[in-house]
Amino acid sequence: MATKTNKAVGHRAGAGTAKSSGKILKTQSNHKPGAAAKSKVATSRFETRSEIVQKQEMPVDEKHVAAVHNFELGLQQEQKQNYRKACEIFEKLGATAPADVADRSRVHLKACAERLRTAGPAPKTAADYHVLGVAELNVGNLDRAVEHLNKAQKLSEEREEIRYALAAAYSLKGDRDTALEHLKASILLRPENRFQARHDPDFKAISADDRFQALLGPNGHLPRDASN
Repeated sequence: MATKTNKAVGHRAGAGTAKSSGKILKTQSNHKPGAAAKSKVATSRFETRSEIVQKQEMPVDEKHVAAVHNFELGLQQEQKQNYRKACEIFEKLGATAPADVADRSRVHLKACAERLRTAGPAPKTAADYHVLGVAELNVGNLDRAVEHLNKAQKLSEEREEIRYALAAAYSLKGDRDTALEHLKASILLRPENRFQARHDPDFKAISADDRFQALLGPNGHLPRDASN
């Protein structure tokens, strides 16, 4: 899923390396004559945009750069304990970012959703229930995911991301008819969802269904009569 939706970072610097969540980051040093060497340790598990752009000899993957930037924004919101906003950022990255950023985003999405559940106010809006539903979906709690997402849909029936998440949840539960109903609605609200659905592993259980193939159309194109 792409939205499936499903999940800060500490650092320790040694003499020559710094460890962050099991990964080793390089330490850069600047030396000045007559002055002690000063070390600067990288503060993110990913390279910043400026660091990537500086590597002129290598092609720049703009999608990855943008994903890293958004991941850092999510971390900032998480550190500010604005868990709801952080969940929105990490959820989107988990569904659309390159694999390394997506995997890390799902971890943070799960953590932020747990904080919302235990420390935050009770969910009230469609967005609140959607965030909780995607978090449950990402960790395989399908019944709770469906419960939250159905509440979200009742509060806002025209949210394509809610219908898509419901489609994924019901697909994983083995309810083909309901999954296809929600998937069709999500595609009509946002046609780009047909491409995401074609490559989303959450729909593996229904991918061979003729109705699924007819809904997406050849090469992922929505048939003209899909709204009938």
